[in-house]
Amino acid sequence: MFTVDKKDVAKILVQFGVYGEVSGTEELLRYHYERDDPDSKEVRLILKISFLDRAPMVVKFKNEEGVTQAMVQEQTAFSEHLASQGVLTARYYCSEEGYVLRRTVNGYTVLITAEDFQPGEIKTVNPSIAERTGRLLALAHNIAERDRCRVNAPVLFDPFNRNDLFSFEIFEAFGPRFQGEDEVLFRRICRAYQERMERLAPLRGRERYAVQGDISDCNLFLTPDGRVGMFDFNNCGDNILFCDAVMQGVFHARLMDYERTRTEAYSSELLNSFLAGYQSERPFSEEEQSMVPHLCAVIAAFARIHLIYRADCLKNRLASGDRAGVSEMLQEIEARIHV
Repeated sequence: MFTVDKKDVAKILVQFGVYGEVSGTEELLRYHYERDDPDSKEVRLILKISFLDRAPMVVKFKNEEGVTQAMVQEQTAFSEHLASQGVLTARYYCSEEGYVLRRTVNGYTVLITAEDFQPGEIKTVNPSIAERTGRLLALAHNIAERDRCRVNAPVLFDPFNRNDLFSFEIFEAFGPRFQGEDEVLFRRICRAYQERMERLAPLRGRERYAVQGDISDCNLFLTPDGRVGMFDFNNCGDNILFCDAVMQGVFHARLMDYERTRTEAYSSELLNSFLAGYQSERPFSEEEQSMVPHLCAVIAAFARIHLIYRADCLKNRLASGDRAGVSEMLQEIEARIHV
């Protein structure tokens, strides 16, 4: 297992121009790739570093498939550019080689970045936080478009490519397993999906610009004067800005931790607050306004959490032979695609 100690961290930080005396390290995140492959050298380790004589920092170690030094350099450079234009982000430290070091540490070759630790991490979302987050995202989008910022990396939430939020392809793959009335309902849902996507088709040709890519509660912080900032650009890449706005808004409204029990009404309130904040800085065009319901419908209908992740997901109902449960979920999906 990949490990680093205080001495390792101190040697690394000197290369970023940081000479404070390290007093301790705390794991904020570790991905256990070794669980699937004991010989794996893949790593993602995020440490909070405490000092005797300065404010804490965060050091990230990464060796993951598809993640290159050039990609991480572009992601951190975009964060720094946003900061230079007034967006609150965590400050990255630069070495003679750039924002990213490639080093072999205790037998693992890793990419290393260092940034300031941001206190005030947002733990729960309410309409006020949602509104301020929407405004923050719009400011970042305006800067990315104005300065034509791009990062050559995929994003989590892209309705026309890779998407970790929803997936019609997963739903479609279940098709051969439906029978009788369920098969009829399945085909009806597929037709409704195609109709929604036809309405969204004009978006395909739009230019893509750099986005933070994961506006979630664990990647946001609140300052003492009430401003919202963002950090963690690990999923930063290029996306259609309108799509990023709506999809991040839906994610914010449905998949966070909330100050009160989340109901459909509360989710709608949070989404409306997020989009209102966004449009206060970056208004949607009339065409975009007409597309919001279509994008929200396909997200709601084919959310991965309902298809493959929850205990009562469609995948598990099919596997257990719960035909009544499958029929019930198909009816729910049809209702969502028609909202």
